[in-house]
Amino acid sequence: MRLSPVVIPHLLNPTGELWSDAEGDFSRYSPRFGKFKSYSGPAWEFVEKTLEKALSSGWSLLDLNTAVGSGAYLLEIVPMAPYTMMLYADDPTKAITLAVFSSKDSRYCRSDSWLFGWNPSRG
Repeated sequence: MRLSPVVIPHLLNPTGELWSDAEGDFSRYSPRFGKFKSYSGPAWEFVEKTLEKALSSGWSLLDLNTAVGSGAYLLEIVPMAPYTMMLYADDPTKAITLAVFSSKDSRYCRSDSWLFGWNPSRG
């Protein structure tokens, strides 16, 4: 995921204006599972609600991952990317490492796994 440097200062205070150009006002998404499963609405609003909760509660990346997931789904990956930058913008190596190892797939890998979660016994 690539973000324009102009966007980064706005990530601490996300608003509808930040996301509305990308999806319009009529998009409706619902999480597949997790703490916010009852939500239905635009992605920008979901990201705003989850990041506000994460920041006010002092969640780690693993906490947010548990609440929203880490699959290839818009409402799972989009909150994780800006929250990772918000917490670890000063240390990119730590940001990447924690983002990778806070994902669901990485938590279930055996110690002999390599390539960030690929496990030969699982294929």
